[in-house]
Amino acid sequence: MKCIIQIPCLNEAETLPAVLAELPRSLPGVDVVETLVIDDGSEDETVAVARALGVNHIVVHRRNRGLAQAFQTGLDTALRLGADIIVNTDGDNQYPGADIGRLVQPIVDGEADVVVGDRQVAAIAHFSPAKRWLQQLGSRMVSTFSGIELHDAASGFRAYSREAALRLTVVSRFSYTLETIIQAGKMGLAVASVPVGSNEPTRPSRLQRSMWHFIKAQASTILRMYAFYEPLRSFSYLAAPFLLSGLILWLRFLFIYLTSADADRFVQSVTIGTGLLVVGAMIMVLGILADIAGKHRQITQETLYRLKKLELEQAQEQNTGVAPGRNPVVVSEQGRPFACLPAALLVFVINEREEFLLLRHPRRTGWEVVNGALEANETVADGALREVQEEAGPDVRVRLLGPAHIQNFHYDRQVRYMLSLSFVAAYQSGEVAPGDDMAGSEAGWFDLATLEDESFPVLVPPTPELRWLFRRALALYRQWRDEQVLLQGPLPERPVNKYMPEASKE
Repeated sequence: MKCIIQIPCLNEAETLPAVLAELPRSLPGVDVVETLVIDDGSEDETVAVARALGVNHIVVHRRNRGLAQAFQTGLDTALRLGADIIVNTDGDNQYPGADIGRLVQPIVDGEADVVVGDRQVAAIAHFSPAKRWLQQLGSRMVSTFSGIELHDAASGFRAYSREAALRLTVVSRFSYTLETIIQAGKMGLAVASVPVGSNEPTRPSRLQRSMWHFIKAQASTILRMYAFYEPLRSFSYLAAPFLLSGLILWLRFLFIYLTSADADRFVQSVTIGTGLLVVGAMIMVLGILADIAGKHRQITQETLYRLKKLELEQAQEQNTGVAPGRNPVVVSEQGRPFACLPAALLVFVINEREEFLLLRHPRRTGWEVVNGALEANETVADGALREVQEEAGPDVRVRLLGPAHIQNFHYDRQVRYMLSLSFVAAYQSGEVAPGDDMAGSEAGWFDLATLEDESFPVLVPPTPELRWLFRRALALYRQWRDEQVLLQGPLPERPVNKYMPEASKE
């Protein structure tokens, strides 16, 4: 799973180093973390600072287009780069990077499509009482209009799944925060909220010129988006006063007409009431037409979603030769196609005291057996031994005893049906010194009783249901430790095809 952290910037050369310094380099459940800076027409050295600090991707707007369009550019770029999760944070260091792990976790767990960081506005010391009250009022309005319960709708510290990023399209220039929430609610996306912190302000807000400007802009966004997604209801609210007033005037005239002989003096009630009823009816007709247009808009949005998805899949197929979710295929000399499965390797290293070697990365939540992926042009046995030396240390020597388990698993949206190969290995010698992507990890030897205790945090194997693999690996270790078996013999220069021996002799 790939996560891209996007940072829209406008003249943020001074604060960008602090923002990047706080960003995590790894996240639980995420394989790759990259950074993306969207420069929205900055006039300072924002781009140069981003390059110097090693930002993975930089997109530049030649002129200022506004925060909302910079955000949309970030979403589109991150999708093209293959992001499964997109985190949005600000370039003014308003949001603490340490909370990104908490922000993405509901998406990693498959519980949400959009996660909003709740700054707990009532407790922010540098917010004035008026600003706190207005923020809370705005959040209640957005919650009402969108159907999503949120306490900090204006927070720009958010995480989006790939599915959400494909479906959301920002049309305003001012800000994306309220618009995307209302869109997500009307589209039926799962939205969650997690508590996050908030740093002290480094400069005055460029988005909020004044309190009145901010209120006017946000209120117009809320009303516009509500009318956009609920046109018939919106026009009904507008028509209701005219229809009700016209009906009251007509009822007044009818009552006087039936109870008084001098009703001619109240003909103006008929005239004005009829006019109001006509105006109300015209507004209702406009609402019906807008509702019909809204249905067409839904079809257009679905078409746009499918078009975006198709473009990304075609781009990936052009770059890799493999369509998303499909395994590559190789064809033999005789024209027979074979599926190629990417393979993950797990190595259960056991010492003579029948203890298992596990590693714990400082940025991860549990212990892991030695694990990695099979690389190109190596046998599975060579790959298992390589992973041991890379992760456990170059001096560690083990003897592969045999395979313990084989299964498929779903790696991500792009790699389906990955093969998982588990091996049992007998520890022989060497100091354990974790390296490669496990550099800085803690290492330990644990007995079977400890590992079968569900309170002991194990990350790989990935689920409690797979802890039986420890018991199986130990049983196989006891059975095979005294046997001398060559698991992988030398491969002949000319592959031998047992199904077509004549072809092998050519």
